[in-house]
Amino acid sequence: MSRKVTCFFIVFLFLNFFGRSMASERQFEIRTLTNSNGLSNSSVNDIFQDSNHVLWIGTWDGLDRYVNLMIQTYRIFCN
Repeated sequence: MSRKVTCFFIVFLFLNFFGRSMASERQFEIRTLTNSNGLSNSSVNDIFQDSNHVLWIGTWDGLDRYVNLMIQTYRIFCN
């Protein structure tokens, strides 16, 4: 029984160390998009990321395309 506990403890330490080293390599940067930096409206209806990693944000005032830290807004004007 002591051998099983020792083996379990060694595996546990290995997995714990391996998991921490993998987690430390992932870094995320969070940005807030608002009207002041180009978002067409602060009320967001939908968010989609396409296969080219372009973020599309649907708002009440248009469709915003967010890529390379820039926002381009597409609007439909009805008369």
